[in-house]
Amino acid sequence: TTGVTKRFGGLVAVNDVSLEVEEGEIRGLIGPNGSGKTTFINMLSGIYSPSEGQVIFRGSSISGLKPYAVTARGIARTFQTIRLFPQLTVLENVKVARHCRTASGLLRCIVPNQLTKQEERKTEEKALAMLDLVGLLDEKDNLAKNLAHGQRRLLEIARAMASDPAFLLLDEPGAGMNPSEKDSLVDLIQRINAMDVTVFLIEHDMKVVMPLVDRVTVFNFGKKIAEGTPDEVREDEKVIEAYLGRRDINAQG
Repeated sequence: TTGVTKRFGGLVAVNDVSLEVEEGEIRGLIGPNGSGKTTFINMLSGIYSPSEGQVIFRGSSISGLKPYAVTARGIARTFQTIRLFPQLTVLENVKVARHCRTASGLLRCIVPNQLTKQEERKTEEKALAMLDLVGLLDEKDNLAKNLAHGQRRLLEIARAMASDPAFLLLDEPGAGMNPSEKDSLVDLIQRINAMDVTVFLIEHDMKVVMPLVDRVTVFNFGKKIAEGTPDEVREDEKVIEAYLGRRDINAQG
């Protein structure tokens, strides 16, 4: 991003943020509640258009593109507040994400041909593989609304991964998870990263963020106040004073 700003009337939610994520890394984004983290991800994923500045992905501007077009470019995301299709099965929720990788339209679905059947088969194979990746394969025929909270978080990740992203945005994926589930989440994110997927992660739990990420960016009041390795950020006085507090950062690091 170059000079990205987002205004809502007189409120500046994100203020002149320039940030570069290297291909292949796991980047953490931390900051107090209301510091602009989710607004920033919303601009990366096409939900919001920047008021100023540009979002650039692999050399091309994606500012102003609709979310489905951003997904087609190779950027997928999960949400801070879980957004699933509760009345669909777990498998169907993941299959939905393949819309950006298929060519069959309404007519082909009404009168399926060989191409439609081939796409349907590949869609199901991909969805099953992603459910296996996150450990939900045995739940494939269950309704999404019947899953436990932590499982729903994992289902969102499976759905995002089914779109074949190169860049995965995770907005507080560990929220509401117990310590054991968070340990499994860290392992899952590392395995996803090993699949040549760059990961951009918002997370409040420092025990999740600090051992996992290559670099950390810190927001406060909509501005980027620090950036560096976890060790560098731990020692940054602006971070300690504005967000973490010296006692927290030493205790949780």
